[in-house]
Amino acid sequence: QIGEEMLNEFITGLSEIRSFVGDKEREVTSAFGEARGNEKRKVVNQMLVYIDQHYVDESLSLSKLANEIFYMNPDYLGKLFKRETGYKFSTYLVKLRIEHAQKLIQEQVKVSKVAEAVGFGNNPQYFSKVFKKLTGYTPSEYKRIV
Repeated sequence: QIGEEMLNEFITGLSEIRSFVGDKEREVTSAFGEARGNEKRKVVNQMLVYIDQHYVDESLSLSKLANEIFYMNPDYLGKLFKRETGYKFSTYLVKLRIEHAQKLIQEQVKVSKVAEAVGFGNNPQYFSKVFKKLTGYTPSEYKRIV
């Protein structure tokens, strides 16, 4: 009898220990996952700040950020950016540049100067094409309607 009671207590105790260890394992795994998620968000937030401060640099690219600023694999950084923002890096950069171009046009900056001022370099034809694609208007048409 005593042996059977002790065995039952031992089994019950072992079951409680397994449950406790399992709970702790889930807590640690969750905390680790959160910390990694926070680090990823931190990197993307740093990218967003950098992009906002350097969008006028026509050489700004995902590869440049990955290799010269964040020292990370460009493919990984691009996937991370897309996962956190919902945008591909290039799409986000072009969208940001066009938003700034719209502001400059509203402030009566000459359309011929806007392309260079927002990072399209000395390529006003490409700028106009992208501007029309995103806004539905050429820069000149946009200037007339605002």
